[in-house]
Amino acid sequence: MENILKFTGERYVPEVNGNIELEHVHRYIQASTLVQGKIVLDIASGEGYGSALLADHAQQVYGVDISSEAIQHASARYHKGNLEYRVGSCAAIPLNDASVDMVVSFETIEHHDQHEEMMLEIRRVLRPGGLLLISSPDKHFYTDLTGIQNEYHVKELYEHEFKALLGKHFTHSRFFGQKLIYGSGIFSESDSTGLISHRREDGVLQAQSGMQGPLYWIALASDASLPEFAASFLEQEVEHSDAYQSIKIALDHRVEDIVLHKNWVAHLEQDIAALNRQLESRLEEHKNEISVLTTQIEELQRSIFSIKSERDAAFAQIVEIRASTAWKLSAPLRWLIHLSKGNVTPLWNGIKFISSRASKLIPTPLCKLVDTSWSKLMNLTAVAPHSSMNQGTIADIVKERCEMMQQPLTICLPPTLKPEQLPRVDISIVTHNNGRWIEAFTNSLLALNYDKKLINLYFVDNASTDDTVKQLHIFSRKLVEQGLTVEILERENKGFGAGHNAGIRAGKAPYCLVTNIDLTFESNALLNIVSSAQADTDRAAAWELRQKPYEHPKYYDPITGSTSWNSHACVLLRRSALERIKGYDETLFMYGEDVELSYRLRRAGYVLRYCPQAVVWHYTYESAGQVKKLQYTGSTFANLYLRLKYGNFWDVIAVPILSLRLLMANEAYPGSRFDVFKNILRLVLLTPKVLLSRSSSKVNFPFRAWDFEMIRDGAFIEQHALPEPPPLVSIITRTYRGRENYLRQAIVSVARQTYPNLEHIIVEDGGNTVEELITGMLGEVPLPLRYFGLEKCGRSATGNYGLQQSNGRWCLFLDDDDLLFADHVEVLVHALTDQPKASAAYSLAWEIMTDSSQINEGYYKECSYQVPDALRQNYDYQVLRHHNFFPIQSVLFERSLFEQRGGFDEDMDALEDWTLWVRYAHNNEFVYVPKLTSMYRTPIDPEHVKKRSDAFSAAYPVALARNISRTQAIDEQFASDANKYTG
Repeated sequence: MENILKFTGERYVPEVNGNIELEHVHRYIQASTLVQGKIVLDIASGEGYGSALLADHAQQVYGVDISSEAIQHASARYHKGNLEYRVGSCAAIPLNDASVDMVVSFETIEHHDQHEEMMLEIRRVLRPGGLLLISSPDKHFYTDLTGIQNEYHVKELYEHEFKALLGKHFTHSRFFGQKLIYGSGIFSESDSTGLISHRREDGVLQAQSGMQGPLYWIALASDASLPEFAASFLEQEVEHSDAYQSIKIALDHRVEDIVLHKNWVAHLEQDIAALNRQLESRLEEHKNEISVLTTQIEELQRSIFSIKSERDAAFAQIVEIRASTAWKLSAPLRWLIHLSKGNVTPLWNGIKFISSRASKLIPTPLCKLVDTSWSKLMNLTAVAPHSSMNQGTIADIVKERCEMMQQPLTICLPPTLKPEQLPRVDISIVTHNNGRWIEAFTNSLLALNYDKKLINLYFVDNASTDDTVKQLHIFSRKLVEQGLTVEILERENKGFGAGHNAGIRAGKAPYCLVTNIDLTFESNALLNIVSSAQADTDRAAAWELRQKPYEHPKYYDPITGSTSWNSHACVLLRRSALERIKGYDETLFMYGEDVELSYRLRRAGYVLRYCPQAVVWHYTYESAGQVKKLQYTGSTFANLYLRLKYGNFWDVIAVPILSLRLLMANEAYPGSRFDVFKNILRLVLLTPKVLLSRSSSKVNFPFRAWDFEMIRDGAFIEQHALPEPPPLVSIITRTYRGRENYLRQAIVSVARQTYPNLEHIIVEDGGNTVEELITGMLGEVPLPLRYFGLEKCGRSATGNYGLQQSNGRWCLFLDDDDLLFADHVEVLVHALTDQPKASAAYSLAWEIMTDSSQINEGYYKECSYQVPDALRQNYDYQVLRHHNFFPIQSVLFERSLFEQRGGFDEDMDALEDWTLWVRYAHNNEFVYVPKLTSMYRTPIDPEHVKKRSDAFSAAYPVALARNISRTQAIDEQFASDANKYTG
């Protein structure tokens, strides 16, 4: 860590900013223009920064200071071949006679009273014709007029004293004045003015003749010779400057906020006093109640004593039974009955009993070693299940997103195919005792807005024992009458994947829709999914349909729809890709075969999509969170199997440990442990074959414990049909120069929303630099896109302008670097229609730490995904008054709130959304939806993180006071309106 010299006031250090920096640094900058090619002495060099600056231009620089600490610090901090620091005083300079060309002495002469000695020493070390550049504060202006005495100044000089001293020792002298000034300067642009402007840009000093970056040009022109026109400066008192006035106004606002806060505290103290009086009254009432309860407790204790006596008698009887000969003789029979039912708990308890007894016979050191090893083994099972390939999987998806955003948007926003463009589609349906679902399924097929002559149906029945086949024949006739081609294949039950392999082989269409029969299609589902496939790249092989009422919770890219695996409850597959990888892996009977096929497609170089605009209603669960026996055993087996087939070394190593942990876990249903044990034996037999079938690949395959991909909260948030007609929703995005790459993605995430009635309003703060981007997207984005470019007015004023332009019943803010999952608006509208008294609804969001260092090239890295604990908050107005728990894009609110209570406070650039929510929530109800439907970015760069945190910290007390004053004003207005009404 760099050494920093402590600032005491005696000498300047470069870490201090403000007026003192301007005074000291300016002198050295000016001096550097005179030292080119010279040997220079910097007497009283202090911290050493000035000597280092001079060394950038001089042949050699000696920094001399009386403080050994300062010299030691300077020598350690500033390293240059032509720079040397020495300990010495003004009256005894440690240099030879006539050894320097120039002496620089700033902020020195006033710190001692040996002025004559100092002048003689300077003359001694200067070569003939050498130059002295020296500064001294004018005692009249510095001390007499201000009345401030600098404790480090020993002897200050008046102007005439300073001039006399130099006149005594030097033949020629010229004097320059220095002070900090505020005002207006007029200087010639020519080099002859002698004016040099200095400016620090990105930490580097820039010098220029004349004035740098004039705001105005003033010209003098004539056919005759031009008269002299002197440079001038109109000085202004600092308290009259705009900067000072702005600070004063902000300070006045802060004072007002403090007064309001004090008034609120006084009001609270009054409330507390009233509450204390109420509490004293209630305390007396509760004492009487306690007396009554005490009597009741005594009666209950007597009752408990009686019950305990009965319990002890029953326990004694049980002990007697268990000690009997008959109980002991029947023990093996009871144990066999448990095993026959799949309950291995008695066996497991027996093993633990034997182990505990055996441990008493094993030496203590060996016993401790076994315990330690067992503990480490258990810890490993909690870490190893999460594959090191997980982050790489997401990084690949994000990289593809960035690349696709530099291309036309037809893949992300596919146009709907015209009837003459529709391809033929095969639909494969596997059935097994599914008779009750056939009628609803076939009716939904007939309602599809897709040419029925282009649909081939292949029902594959896996040895049903009910009337499924009979029902298929009955309803097939109805389908054929409407123009569909139908074929029914009956075969033995070899599992879901094997059944679909038979159905797929029976067809020839370029696309095959694999679907469950326990679902129904929305009328445009097939048209939307095929339109997506036709618009996609040849690298895409699968397009998954969205399921309702419960959406599959795995992560997908909100822009491209890319995902690491598809659920095959309903998915469209490219036939050529299926034939290339030879269909489903028939090793998996049911559950996990869709993940396996997805991984094999990705290993072959294909990408997979999720298409939320194509919807099916899937009735897989009878209730939210239902645990199904076959799903539990099938999915756990598939996870272990796929780790062996596609995992890296550590994923494979985790398989036996995960198997052991699964055996030790609590039973998911009676007999589940025995079923798991059978699956593990099967896996052991398959392991050699699976390991030999592995092939090298650069593709990342995620494994997250017993899941595969990241899971979004809210898997069992039920969705239903939207209201008709759906009210308009206005989405408002604030942006500014240089945000085009982020903004383009935000617009696409809005255009991919499943809610059908939207308008997107983009408001730019400070110009119209993104207008070209918006204009270019108008033909690609299938929703009203309205753009407004404003003069620089701040993010709050920009947001208010967007609200003014909005036409929707509900409004939502989306920052230009945030993204919405496709169902975001739909989920929030459902919440508000379910609870019509609510004024707003909010959902969960991922906070994504993002490295944006390459955003100008169109790329960024998403480093972590998490839902902060503070966001998992049921609506509580008192909590909201203390801190914000709504990311701005997560809230959908009634536009009438803006009309009634106004918009953002336009003098706030941080936490302005919090003060808005507090006002809107006051005396209103907000609805919490615990489903993850959006994502917002925070910087990963520590400097940006600190800057952001500091801004929030500085804004918090102001926002807190505003929350108090604004809600008081609302209450007062409400009371006033009520009085007018009653009057």
